[in-house]
Amino acid sequence: MSSEISHDSLRYKFSWTEVTKVPESIKEHIRMGLQKVWEDNMGTDREFKVIIAGTLIDSDTNKPTDILAEYDSESDTFRFAMDIIKRQLEGSLDLNVLIIAAHEAFHAVQVALGDPPPLYKGNQNYEDDRHEREAWEAAKKVASSIYPGVYGKIVRNGRVLLEL
Repeated sequence: MSSEISHDSLRYKFSWTEVTKVPESIKEHIRMGLQKVWEDNMGTDREFKVIIAGTLIDSDTNKPTDILAEYDSESDTFRFAMDIIKRQLEGSLDLNVLIIAAHEAFHAVQVALGDPPPLYKGNQNYEDDRHEREAWEAAKKVASSIYPGVYGKIVRNGRVLLEL
């Protein structure tokens, strides 16, 4: 399924693959997160390919991962693991997917600007990397602009990734 949205003079196309069905509000929050980061940082037309699944599968081991979401620069695709997001993050699912989508969209911005983040696999310092911090800050900006006055934390495995 695909949809096209125009905002100001920019055009955005969204191609959705739902391996796991989600409510429209979840898709809308993913769309807002992706679109807002791209618009604020790149200001160009963009097609967003989005896959929504229960879990993401490691391409090397063919086993499920605990990854919340990822931007795959090779296929230019955003993948979201809804079961993992629901299980590992507390609070509003709509807000969580908005933040995760904005975070992943910023990784696409980094790639577009020629500054790709390091690969997640096997990188024990991934969460401390500058690219990750920048992506969380971009997500914070989006969440605060769409939901002024929002507060809370994104905590994963006991570690605060983002504080609003």
